[in-house]
Amino acid sequence: MFICKLVHICLFVHVVYANHGSIDEKLGYYETLESVDIESVAKRSIGDSPHNKHVKFSALGRNFSLNLEVAKGLFTQDFKVHLVNSDGTFSDEHLDTNSFYYGTLDAKTHLVINRNDIFFTPLSKKMSMWKFVTKKRSPDDIVLRLPNPDNATNKDAADKIKAANTEIVNSLATDESTTSTKRGVKRKASNNHYTPETRAKIAKYATEHGNVAAARKFSKDLQLDIKESAVRAMKPKQPENYQLTLSTKKVNFIVSSTRPLQSTKCLHNLSSTLTRPG
Repeated sequence: MFICKLVHICLFVHVVYANHGSIDEKLGYYETLESVDIESVAKRSIGDSPHNKHVKFSALGRNFSLNLEVAKGLFTQDFKVHLVNSDGTFSDEHLDTNSFYYGTLDAKTHLVINRNDIFFTPLSKKMSMWKFVTKKRSPDDIVLRLPNPDNATNKDAADKIKAANTEIVNSLATDESTTSTKRGVKRKASNNHYTPETRAKIAKYATEHGNVAAARKFSKDLQLDIKESAVRAMKPKQPENYQLTLSTKKVNFIVSSTRPLQSTKCLHNLSSTLTRPG
């Protein structure tokens, strides 16, 4: 399991906590972008437009055009970043608080997105060696392309790649076995199982903890196979407005969504301290 350290480019719709599996659980449909896929132009003039940076890239079947300006006051003066290593030790990480921006997506000032619809997180250098491709028929069907150890520049790197490949394959096999077992004992949920009181409980829990957590909890409590889409349908249909905020310190990141984006979506930024490999 690879968990990225604190991001310098991050677009989130809710907080990612540094516990095991929290990032993977939120990944649905996603693509991997490299720095060459992103076009960034700094605006030097002081003309009519207040934006001083323009970023363009294509992902998830559409083109993104971001008009940005420096976000001042995003962090307090005493804001600090601490990394939690795998051995439990802490270390300080410098964060350039002046490298964050906010602005609009596709030049629209007011856009709407529902929670859990989109999730952006940076791609660490170690994890960028592995390429993931989602098949079109289902977000759950993941094709994993492992790097070839024979292409490594030295024996130490080759050994690390082999070990990581084995760990990933074993992890996927374990996850598939667990999922199959659970699906074998759970009944498929229908609307008849949801009383008004149950629907209210699920909606309240999903609002506080997220759709994925609610689906997992009540699937276990009710011994039903409750899908995230069913949980989402139980929540009040109240769209939430978000402001786009991002940092351009790093450019490699994963773009993920539970479904392909539409032109009416916008993004929101939250930063979090994440665990990195020791």
